[in-house]
Amino acid sequence: MRLAICALCLGAPAQARAQGLADVAPATRVRLLLPDSLRQAPLASRKHYVTGQFVRATADSVYLQMVGAAPVGVARAGAPMWVSRGASRGASSLLAGAAFGLFTALVIYTDGSQGRYHQNSDAMVGGAIGLGVGLIVGAASPWERWRRVRDP
Repeated sequence: MRLAICALCLGAPAQARAQGLADVAPATRVRLLLPDSLRQAPLASRKHYVTGQFVRATADSVYLQMVGAAPVGVARAGAPMWVSRGASRGASSLLAGAAFGLFTALVIYTDGSQGRYHQNSDAMVGGAIGLGVGLIVGAASPWERWRRVRDP
């Protein structure tokens, strides 16, 4: 019975939203990853993200409108694209809280200068404080979430 339920859940189709480039509406916020052959600065990545509003797509190009500029055409080949899902205060708050809480608990636990009993309780208190601070920081400054657009 469990195997049948598991197979049913795995085979159920998920809701498809903006999976392909044809599904992206104009004026949608998008991000492209542009590879570069040379580094622009020491220790910098060879990849650059370009963010703007989607204007249109042709068979070989994607056109973006960046703030204060004319539409720019970018070759579709080798440039992965993401569509913005917006910024969520709740999701940003939970992720920042969990990350900061775990980091704080780990740092306090590895110190361990007070003995085993104090080490565990101090780590729990530090993790709770880190969770609270992370929740506040994540809610105060939410970050944008992205969903990858499938290549044609």
